[in-house]
Amino acid sequence: MRFNVRPLRRKGRRIPWREVQNGPSYCGDLITHVREIKGELLVVATLRNPVSPMTGQLLPELHQPALVWVTPLALRLRGFERSEDSQGTLSVVQEWHCESQ
Repeated sequence: MRFNVRPLRRKGRRIPWREVQNGPSYCGDLITHVREIKGELLVVATLRNPVSPMTGQLLPELHQPALVWVTPLALRLRGFERSEDSQGTLSVVQEWHCESQ
């Protein structure tokens, strides 16, 4: 399904709603699938480019997404995103506000 997605967190910290509304949004096909990472099966949400799906995702993958709320025209997912840091790779909480197109 095609959605307009706005990330609600930056490096795990909540972004104020006004900043979210004025910030970037990404339009694409929201897809969930199971992926094996280090011997573990994880559910992953991906936002793919609708014009060229093989070019990769528009946002970093959302691992173990959970549905937080649903309205007739929008939904919100919360999960974990991999983030690179000076200390290495970290998992941080991320939320996506997804509005249907």
